[in-house]
Amino acid sequence: MRTDTVTDDERLAAGKRELRRAAAAARNAVRNRAEAAGAACGNLSALASYRSATTVLWYVNMPSELATTRAIEAALAQGRRVVVPWCDGEDLGLWRLESMGELVPGTWGIPEPPPARRDDPERRIVPEALDFVVVPGLAFDARGRRLGHGKGYYDRLLPRTRAVRAGLCFDAQVFPEVPAGPRDALMDWLVTERGARAAGPVSDGSGC
Repeated sequence: MRTDTVTDDERLAAGKRELRRAAAAARNAVRNRAEAAGAACGNLSALASYRSATTVLWYVNMPSELATTRAIEAALAQGRRVVVPWCDGEDLGLWRLESMGELVPGTWGIPEPPPARRDDPERRIVPEALDFVVVPGLAFDARGRRLGHGKGYYDRLLPRTRAVRAGLCFDAQVFPEVPAGPRDALMDWLVTERGARAAGPVSDGSGC
């Protein structure tokens, strides 16, 4: 029989719902989005841990998110091994990208690898091969806590890698505190148009 007592899990879920609304509103209110996105991606690309990474997972943005297309194209032009995700049931599949033109509209309209090519052994990447992961989110805080859309894709992926984790967002999406539970993955870096800051124990000495 249910009582009126609110559990810790319910408090956490309620706190996340409230912050998701506030963070989405803050993100959608950002002006000069292209300029801010370019600055943020530039700050991320300046990190020593990014520059030394061989295999990098970049997210491909939804229209409302900080845009990554130009940064992905730049990484490909530099000869970097770029990986992009796609929704594979409850998990993220990982696919080595050679050109943005290879992608097709997928889940929620996000560009994804074409279904017929997802199992190509020359393109499919295992999480353990990643050196650096660029992580999207609705909200982040200085301690590296992240709030996503609630599907848990990155929270399930990140514990399977030893990669450096960088949360990428507009500065308006950084909040004093993000509610998080034990299964919520923490970031090593928090990167916005205003700079990059170490959010956890990982530091690559870049001074950014």
